[in-house]
Amino acid sequence: LNSSAEDVTITAARFDSGQFLGVADWTKRDSTLLRAGNRVDLPVALPPPSCSDAEPSHFVELEFAASDGSTGQVRLPATDRLDRLPPLNVEDCLGKQIALNAAISTGDSLTFITTGDGSTATPTATLTVTIVPTAATGSVQLHSLRGTVLLNLIDPASGTIFTELPIDQAVNSASAPIELSVTIGPQRCDPHVVAEDKRGTYLPMSVTAADGTEGTIYLEASASLRDSLYAFVASACGFAEAGTP
Repeated sequence: LNSSAEDVTITAARFDSGQFLGVADWTKRDSTLLRAGNRVDLPVALPPPSCSDAEPSHFVELEFAASDGSTGQVRLPATDRLDRLPPLNVEDCLGKQIALNAAISTGDSLTFITTGDGSTATPTATLTVTIVPTAATGSVQLHSLRGTVLLNLIDPASGTIFTELPIDQAVNSASAPIELSVTIGPQRCDPHVVAEDKRGTYLPMSVTAADGTEGTIYLEASASLRDSLYAFVASACGFAEAGTP
């Protein structure tokens, strides 16, 4: 928020928090104009969690140019308006616990298919979730997958949308690798669904860690898979030709 009476140009921004390993840089654009009295959102890709700081401090560092050509740098406390950082830390650190026993990935590609036929035909796609046990002691429980604000999980035989897709697998060092074929479809088709997406390509998985901690982790799509998911939703919704990203 620019609470001054002068326009400024933000040339660099960083989020520095004890909750993460490293600093998160804003990399979307070279600069952005922040007019007097206005607010701007600058997205950053968050680093891995540290899971060691019980009460982390959060800061934003900005580099800017004023309208008179002068430049400067400022470091300010970051305000978590939606109180999202504490639960995010829980999710991230649970994911780190699960990764000790099971390496889980969603691959880099989609297979495009059509569910049903005739007037009931629905464009769908499949992705593969791969679960590879590690040599660590202990066992984790993988309970189920859920859809996202961007993607529904679909029964390929009937076209029915799953509220939760059961996995029900215990994974330990003696387990064999697991491959899950997951059929997906668009959750909604308004024109802004792809352009404004933030977390739609992170599949929620319900889990229990080796120490008994229960919760949800989020499987992050690779850059290649994320692009394919956006292209699939645009195509399935019929607005790819209209130039919607």
